[in-house]
Amino acid sequence: MQAIVYQPSVVRWVMCKALGALYPAAHWSALSGLRLAEVPVPKLPGPRWVRLRTILGGICGTDLSIILQRDHPASYLQGQVSFPLILGHEN
Repeated sequence: MQAIVYQPSVVRWVMCKALGALYPAAHWSALSGLRLAEVPVPKLPGPRWVRLRTILGGICGTDLSIILQRDHPASYLQGQVSFPLILGHEN
């Protein structure tokens, strides 16, 4: 399946942070570490779960804050996530 994946390097994060103040489109450019990628379909947590076909999905405010670098990367969900970070859980 396709997903929006965010995996910045330290150098890219710093460059994007600096350029983003003058050129906001840097936050979603190739420099940002944001990309559309093929990822494995996650396994269902249990036998009573079902998989639905999503027609539309979106990103939440936290995802947008990550993309726009409003917080330091160490603060994202207080260490409960790892990179690459798959965005877009709002369906």
